[in-house]
Amino acid sequence: MASPSSLSSRNWSYNVFASFHGPDVRKTLLSHMREQFKRNGITMFDDQKIERSATIAPSLTEAIKESRISIVI
Repeated sequence: MASPSSLSSRNWSYNVFASFHGPDVRKTLLSHMREQFKRNGITMFDDQKIERSATIAPSLTEAIKESRISIVI
């Protein structure tokens, strides 16, 4: 496991990866979070075309790994 200091100095692709279920979440809570993050200079992984499936696509796995934190909604 990486040390805390090496994690804090890492160049992350995203500050936040939000995991959620349901179209209503994307349109309500997540849209408010996205706007506040944007106002505060926080980058969030946001792929409007992601569909729920039994397996996680490799591109999605990579986005999770490249995010400083994940928020599960």
